[in-house]
Amino acid sequence: MANYVEGDGDWVLRPPGRLDGVTMYAFVVKAGQAELQALCDKFINTPSGGLVTAAPLVPHIPFVVLVCADIARGASLDADDTARGWQTERDVGFFVPITLTWPGHSRPAALLPYLFVSNFVAVLIGREVFGFPKVLATVDYDAQPLRFTVTSTTKATNGPNQPAVPGTVIDIRSTAHRPSVPIPGILDDALLAVIDVVIAALGLPASLRAAFTQVPMTFLKQFRDAEQRTAAAHQSIVLACANIDQFTGGAILLDHFELTLPTYDHIHIAKTLGLGAGTTFASEAAVRLDIVFSLPFGETLWRAP
Repeated sequence: MANYVEGDGDWVLRPPGRLDGVTMYAFVVKAGQAELQALCDKFINTPSGGLVTAAPLVPHIPFVVLVCADIARGASLDADDTARGWQTERDVGFFVPITLTWPGHSRPAALLPYLFVSNFVAVLIGREVFGFPKVLATVDYDAQPLRFTVTSTTKATNGPNQPAVPGTVIDIRSTAHRPSVPIPGILDDALLAVIDVVIAALGLPASLRAAFTQVPMTFLKQFRDAEQRTAAAHQSIVLACANIDQFTGGAILLDHFELTLPTYDHIHIAKTLGLGAGTTFASEAAVRLDIVFSLPFGETLWRAP
């Protein structure tokens, strides 16, 4: 493997990374089984030729999790990059719970088809190191009443004479406030409380309680080829597991949350996830966690020859 050539002013910082002061919200939304299986086929099963496989975690109860995070401080812990300091960041993306299988291993994971990020350095690091599908966006966040609004480059109508312009791609907001239920205790208690909320909201089997306590993320890392219009210059399947290092509080949110996904010609989030007709959808359950987490180096499960 060739050595990475360090460029002057390069912001593709090395792992491990640490994110402090993270307020993370998770909203559970019902989805479509066929659509989620199609995502698994598109990003895992077909590229790897079946050497790595993915399937929806609970095929008969398909769901996705919209994760919104306000990050006060993100930095590299690498000895050569720690002097670059820290930056703020906001992330909003959809997590698809799957069963991921590769030779000798099978475990729950999360496939991320959409992820919008407010910090360009985070976009560079995420896409180039791990294969996160990060897209640069403006993420507006209000805590009371809770609302996240993602604005990114959009194309309402495809056509060579139509400009790409900023537009709202995701909006999640509280439309009916109710007092939340604090999550007490240590991190393990908090994770189990969150898992129980999801299981109860969707009617999932109780046997999944243990499977959710550690959920890594998986990505199809790829770069478009410079010579052939349909080819990838690099393609691999990467597994990355974020470690929650500290839990400082949280709550089960009992508000009614409304998710809006406007329609554009270039991006079809609701259709791709199988959320149903229209542009507005309801959250089945919601939680908030106040955490500190780190992201070490990932693991390459498959690489195209």
